[in-house]
Amino acid sequence: MIRIITRRYPRVKIVQFPTVVQGEAATSSIVQSLQAAGCYPGLDVIIVGRGGGSLEDLWAFNEEAVARAIFACPIPVISAVGHETDFTISDYVADARAATPSEAAEMVVPDQRELLANLVVAGQRLRGGLLRRLQRASDQLAAVADRPILRRPQILLEPWQQRFDEATVLLSRNLDAVISERHRRLEKAGTALMALSPTAVLERGYAICRRLRDEAVVSSVTAVQRGEPVRVTVADGNIFADVTKVSAG
Repeated sequence: MIRIITRRYPRVKIVQFPTVVQGEAATSSIVQSLQAAGCYPGLDVIIVGRGGGSLEDLWAFNEEAVARAIFACPIPVISAVGHETDFTISDYVADARAATPSEAAEMVVPDQRELLANLVVAGQRLRGGLLRRLQRASDQLAAVADRPILRRPQILLEPWQQRFDEATVLLSRNLDAVISERHRRLEKAGTALMALSPTAVLERGYAICRRLRDEAVVSSVTAVQRGEPVRVTVADGNIFADVTKVSAG
């Protein structure tokens, strides 16, 4: 088994558990080895095997303790006991049965030569697929580059240029009209604002009277007292005076 495994896949790591497989000590030895292998870190599969022999020679693999140990093992177990015609209880409780130990060796590892051959074939297929895709992309690019729109791209801009010119003329006309209208409305608003201006009111002969102590506008005779200084604002300046008399009505 070791020779076949290392020949098919040299990189594999093999861990051996020396075990008695025949005689009175065989049952306990097989159970102990299975338990030890089940706790060994990193194992992927366990082969329980031996060469051919008489029924008595193989009897340890019919024992209940061995069958239970195989069934309880947390790692997949391949039973490879005796020749192709030999059957034991271990074959029925294991995860897989190999007709011979040599067949078990072939089951657990791939053939490195086959893997390399498959990689070569896959690489050739991948290269061929990439070349075909590249050729299709090149053909598509050539077809697109041969289109008139790409050989003379300015034809795309010609209708838009015309529309832009027309829009510019229309916008200029509308802008002049909008500016004229805004100017007229501004003049009208300015005239109305000037009519409401306090200065314009003062120019029509009105005045604003304020108390000097707090600059409050005097809007009632009750807001000032006799003798209180005031400031009277007229169109062209201020008149400072004292209140000599207050009369209502």
